Amino acid sequence: MASDSRLDYLMKALDISGKTLSGELKIDETTVSKWRKNQRRLTFKNRHAARMAEYFLDSEMEGKRQVAAGILKGYKADLNFESRRQKIEALALWLTEETGGPPTPGAGGSDSGAAGDGFAPASGYNTCVHVFTGEAGVDEALDYFMRQALAAPPGRTLYVVDYNGIDWAPAEEGDGQRRVNGSVELFKTFIEKGQKFVIIDCNTDLYKPYTAIFRWLRLYLTGGVEVLTHPALSQDKNYFITFVLRDEIALHCVHDADYPDRRHCLIFKNKETVNHHARAAESILKSSKKLVETVENESLAELFEVMERQLRPGRPVCAMNPPLSLLAAGPETLEEILSAAGASREETVVCLNVREMFEKSLCSCEHAVLVDLDALDRAFTADEVVDRALSALCRREVRVTQDQTRRILEKIIERKSGPESSANFVSFSDLGITPNNLSIMAQDDAFLSVWDLEKYQKSMYSANVDVVSGFYRFLRLTWESIPGICKETDWRNKQLKRYIETD
Repeated sequence: MASDSRLDYLMKALDISGKTLSGELKIDETTVSKWRKNQRRLTFKNRHAARMAEYFLDSEMEGKRQVAAGILKGYKADLNFESRRQKIEALALWLTEETGGPPTPGAGGSDSGAAGDGFAPASGYNTCVHVFTGEAGVDEALDYFMRQALAAPPGRTLYVVDYNGIDWAPAEEGDGQRRVNGSVELFKTFIEKGQKFVIIDCNTDLYKPYTAIFRWLRLYLTGGVEVLTHPALSQDKNYFITFVLRDEIALHCVHDADYPDRRHCLIFKNKETVNHHARAAESILKSSKKLVETVENESLAELFEVMERQLRPGRPVCAMNPPLSLLAAGPETLEEILSAAGASREETVVCLNVREMFEKSLCSCEHAVLVDLDALDRAFTADEVVDRALSALCRREVRVTQDQTRRILEKIIERKSGPESSANFVSFSDLGITPNNLSIMAQDDAFLSVWDLEKYQKSMYSANVDVVSGFYRFLRLTWESIPGICKETDWRNKQLKRYIETD
């Protein structure tokens, strides 16, 4: 059966005419003819390659159903034949592979899977690997991996073992967020499909752990994500990151610190190699520990209960954007706010207890609190605003009026402050403080909590000493970076009185 191309060979083997194929798949018949005669190249990226592969695999003609399957057995002996997606992709690859001529009937082509020299290890197996190089290769490999992972059946666990194998913020990217943002959206889609995501961070910067946590915060605070940390796996300069979905696909990216531009990303899809990487990830998981813990925002009271247990009397505290209603509202004002929202007595008691916890933790020790003046500006542009913290605690919408906000600010003015303990109000946007949307509270060597009740499903906390100390340093350095005048009590009170006296 003489053939000009692999497409032509398979169509003849299945007795499918160009007219039939073009009619079934709505492809121009002339285009099909040119592909068959090698007058126009059919590429793997062409969407019709996968469509034709699926059509050929679904052929129900008696005695010919196994023609395509036989080709695949010779082409990729390590293929997972239980995976329909892998079979379609492999046949599309076979159809579009450039080999210099038509295939030999019954053979898989020039490669026959992996080792072109025909060698078969006595104590192993041959396999096929896709290799991507450089920074462009990293992006291509990530995209390819996630497209395959998204097609997997639900109920799977995707492991990521990160030992600095990818530069998540390449210098040429400017703000360095393109790769992160793209990956986060793919990972979130994966989770939304009913999958689980486990990140094992083997390269946490012990001095600045907040760098990586801020980068991946959207992911950490998404349901279905577990984050752990593991000591560095080696002291040399060979780094890697592995993404693996058992039985389906593995991506292994490696690079040497001396040659950062020579990154290699390897994709494996045969079961033996994929599950080898899965077992390695699960082994590392056993000796890992939680980097952060999370609670659903609907159970915010649980976060504050943990905070109360973990905070240590007398140790310094730094906070950014704490909820003013819990930080400084008097009991009477708080009860008035909750009563207007229809809160039950039980809900009101919970809020009063949290308020008391905040007051005790800050009044009993040295503390530095930063509050965003921009948020106050927004609070005074409407008659009332939703209080996210109180709403989460009461599980109902709770609003605070301008008059109630004025009384809270008056309480702040009444409080004594000094060089070691103060609440400072600055414009985060003017000073370029980022992230400006988070509430963060850290006590040195004791406890960390992070939340954004408007943006994320969960809140985060940690008692990991390295993480807590790193965030405490971040808050302290942020506080030290603001202009000295903003730390003066008279200047602060002047700003607050401006709001209090607003009509």
